[in-house]
Amino acid sequence: MSRLVGEQGERWKLTDAVDALGESARSGGRIGWIWVAGYFYPSIAITGWVLGLGLALLERSTDVDFPAVEWDLGALASELPNSYWGIAILILSYRLAVGLAFVAGPEIWERCVAKNLGSRNPRLAEAWNRGRGVTLSAVGLWILVQFLTFAALLAVLGPVVILINAAGIEEPSLPLLVMLSPLGAVMLLYAAVLQIINQLALHSLACNRRGASSAMIHAWRLVRNEPWSVVRAGVVDLVLTVVTIAIYAAATAVSVVMCIFAPLLPFILISIRGFVGTTRAAYWARVYRALGGSIPADHMPGIETAEGW
Repeated sequence: MSRLVGEQGERWKLTDAVDALGESARSGGRIGWIWVAGYFYPSIAITGWVLGLGLALLERSTDVDFPAVEWDLGALASELPNSYWGIAILILSYRLAVGLAFVAGPEIWERCVAKNLGSRNPRLAEAWNRGRGVTLSAVGLWILVQFLTFAALLAVLGPVVILINAAGIEEPSLPLLVMLSPLGAVMLLYAAVLQIINQLALHSLACNRRGASSAMIHAWRLVRNEPWSVVRAGVVDLVLTVVTIAIYAAATAVSVVMCIFAPLLPFILISIRGFVGTTRAAYWARVYRALGGSIPADHMPGIETAEGW
């Protein structure tokens, strides 16, 4: 427990993480168009897609039928060639996300606010402009994370598929689910760590104009040097995720009980996501700095920085 809380003299204690989240919420809580970029900022939350995809692959490779699986891999593959609009949205969203990662740090955030008289937030155009030149690298980072997740799924499921087919199992049973539970837990843990590395890599890419693979390597070094600091940062982000889900549920319940708010519910949910995304970007910018990540103001030799910084 003491390792989770942090010991005296450590660089990033749990109290530091909580304070950083509070500061991030205060800066990100000012209503502004920057919330649009926050809406597209990635989360470390691991949804059911990892387990869902894993079970779908397992079902496809064996005779076991999992009733809860909703993935149709054949239909998904047939729709990919027609998803050009999805590629456009991905590029647009990651230009805003990587731009927000750049301006979300406290030093750069304050500088942007000082430049825009009368504004309490950086302008959305600041995030858009700072994404220029690194958008494809940010998209490449997203692709790299998806590839690593999918590759890990295949590595974990391979022996399971061989065992199930050899044993002739055709129906899901309690022993089978017990056998799969540790593998599912390991896979979720791996995916969570990968998402944390993705957060740090996105800030490294934005601040230092790195490529995707270079940013991932840099983020991994930060995690390896301060593993318990990263765990604390992830725990606090998990709390933010839980609180966000609770707020979503409360807003939905209020709109159901008081029908007058029902037409406003989509706008409310979008605003909440924009605020949380902006807060998360500011929070991970602080974590990145606390772990030793560099920004343009450090003037690190040999590292390209955004124009004007």
